[in-house]
Amino acid sequence: MEEMTVTLEDYIETILILNKGAGVKINDIAARLGIKKSSVVASIKRLKKMNLVEQEFYGRVKLTETGRERAEYVYMKHSIIKEILIKIGVNENRAEKEACAIEHFLSNDTLNKILEKLKEK
Repeated sequence: MEEMTVTLEDYIETILILNKGAGVKINDIAARLGIKKSSVVASIKRLKKMNLVEQEFYGRVKLTETGRERAEYVYMKHSIIKEILIKIGVNENRAEKEACAIEHFLSNDTLNKILEKLKEK
């Protein structure tokens, strides 16, 4: 079984964000991530093998149930981190970029501790 990487997490999160119900075009994923279409195609193949996305031949990319759950979890971490960074005075653009980097390395244990502290307030 292939291992989930930071890059692959970015792909499923991007698909989640861009999906309006009918799936996402490869070109739209490439544009959002600022990468070549060929790189997206290669990563989508990997995500298909991991059963995280589905795609009909040359069709739009859709998250599987497992892929959606995983993407929602990554996006939730991203959103919480971004919100905290903005609250402590980081400008929104920088908070967005740094949340994107931090979300991949934040452990479940640390996330749970953050959520507990946020509930206390």
